[in-house]
Amino acid sequence: TATTERPDDPCEASTRECQYMQCPYGVNTERDAIGCTLCSCHDPCQEHQCPDGSQCAVDVVFEQQNGTEQVVAVCRDENKPGECPSLSRDLYRCDNECESDASCAGDAKCCYNGCGYSCLQPPRDPYEPEPEAMMPEPTAAAVPGSPARIISSDRLVTSEEEDIATLGCQAEGHPTPTVTWYKDGQELDTSKGRLRVIDTGSLQIVGTEYQDAGLYRCEAHNGLAQPDSRDIELQITEGKPREAKVVEPRNPKPVVTLGRSTVIRCWAVGVPRPSITWWRGTKMLPLSSQKYEQHRDMSLRITVITLRDLGPYTCQAYNGLGRATSNTVTLLAMGPVKVNTQKDREYLQYIVRPISGGGLPPPTTAATTVAATPAAVTPPHWPVAGPDVGAPPAYSEPLRSLIRVETASVPPRSNLSFTCEVLGNPVPEVIWHRDQDVLVPSDRIIITTGNPMHTLTVMDVTSADTGLYSCTAQNFHGSASSSTDAGVEEIYVSPACVDNPFFANCELIVRAKYCNNAYYARFCCRSCTLGGQLPSHGPHLQQQG
Repeated sequence: TATTERPDDPCEASTRECQYMQCPYGVNTERDAIGCTLCSCHDPCQEHQCPDGSQCAVDVVFEQQNGTEQVVAVCRDENKPGECPSLSRDLYRCDNECESDASCAGDAKCCYNGCGYSCLQPPRDPYEPEPEAMMPEPTAAAVPGSPARIISSDRLVTSEEEDIATLGCQAEGHPTPTVTWYKDGQELDTSKGRLRVIDTGSLQIVGTEYQDAGLYRCEAHNGLAQPDSRDIELQITEGKPREAKVVEPRNPKPVVTLGRSTVIRCWAVGVPRPSITWWRGTKMLPLSSQKYEQHRDMSLRITVITLRDLGPYTCQAYNGLGRATSNTVTLLAMGPVKVNTQKDREYLQYIVRPISGGGLPPPTTAATTVAATPAAVTPPHWPVAGPDVGAPPAYSEPLRSLIRVETASVPPRSNLSFTCEVLGNPVPEVIWHRDQDVLVPSDRIIITTGNPMHTLTVMDVTSADTGLYSCTAQNFHGSASSSTDAGVEEIYVSPACVDNPFFANCELIVRAKYCNNAYYARFCCRSCTLGGQLPSHGPHLQQQG
């Protein structure tokens, strides 16, 4: 029977590249000299010129009339007016969300958050007129304004420890007043953490602590007159046994950035303090793994968000009293996203469209506007395009992680070294593990990052350093891992070779490398041998005993 070999397709490589290419703003196609289709990601800023002092950024808006998404290139100032706000540890992120103010939408600035750079709204001067007050003189048909005033407020609020305290304050006025809260004269940041302003303007403190006690001030202003304010005292008492309760999240459907890490918070109260477990459907998530890490503040950190990481996450709280209680947060991401498998299509329900007309909802700041009526729910923030906010680059490269071991087995007190070659685009994040433990830099653990080589060195090893070492690379497209067994060699110790702790501190002798001294070698024979500073056999053994 004659067989015919299938000829090589000269366009196979370019066809495959076009098939798996993921571009946020569409794909450009052209033909090469032999007729193969070449694909490249469309860059809206490529032919968009911006004046000095500004940079091009990309907004994607949803046109409601024809139901399509439009990509718009805009120029943004590199240095916007205003100052960066002071931050608490709750907002620290170690990835860089922006490079300059031009990377941030609206009035937001690119601010250092203590670890990386984030887009944050600058705080407003409480005595600065509202935008409505800076408009031209009203005509006879305009609605007259009325200064902000507080119509009701608490004077004294008492709350138990590990509970929820609500400091009542309700304001009215036209334009709608903004309510700002102070404690002991210092302005409070209610945009994150345990503090938040609810619709009425009241302040809610979740998980009360003794240091929360003090004098608070509620201040309402709308730019038409001096602010109106009231003082409220908060007292904290000892907590009595109480069932665990999970507090409704500030945003039950947060929008995250694909290809970046994110932290989901869970606020639970009760006495004793509740324990938290995180669930993904019917599967309980591990305390620490390559993908997830649960923190002592009840939060869950996801190392790298991919399309299949979107959807519901449930935190469950229990403190031994009554029944467990839970709450669910659903992670969303902004589209468009290109998918190639049926499994990925199931997660498109968690991709949200941009806001109609290109407007962005103002970020929450320490000063929160009290709405006269509940505001309509609008889609969250659209991530600014660019390589530093997780958008796919102009091309993609499959992930690859290959670990190379320089010394697979070493004697005690020596060094154990690994090299890992990592390839991929976007540039992957690399995490090292020993067994199930994440390795972090320390006096003994040295981690260096390169392109493409990453190295891990464990100094002064002991038997506890034996295990399975792995190098994991993660980015927008997924993860790749390579691992190998490595450890510390077994050393024979003669029964006659013993330590005498009454005459010397053998641990310090080994650490200081004094075993070559005949006196110390006599009284620390076993420790010096295990430390690789004395041979297993020799004349020194005749001096023992």
